[in-house]
Amino acid sequence: PNSSSAGVWLSVGDKHWINSMLDNHGLVVLEDGSVWEIEFDYRLEAAFWFPLSNVVVLETDVCNWPFIFLMVNTDDEEAACARYVGR
Repeated sequence: PNSSSAGVWLSVGDKHWINSMLDNHGLVVLEDGSVWEIEFDYRLEAAFWFPLSNVVVLETDVCNWPFIFLMVNTDDEEAACARYVGR
């Protein structure tokens, strides 16, 4: 499993892909079923992300808590602050 509890993500740095975008691009669902909330200030950029886009999730200290992860869309070379919501 990739998670032990909401907010904790054990697959940091692993390659994933977007399964779907929900809530006006405020939520990203990855292929493993994990759900991520995109920080409001990054949602416009994430609006151009599409299913099947490749992403990597990294821990970061550049985002505002509780958005402690950086989701990097490696296809578009764009990134957004995100928080792990769960499955």
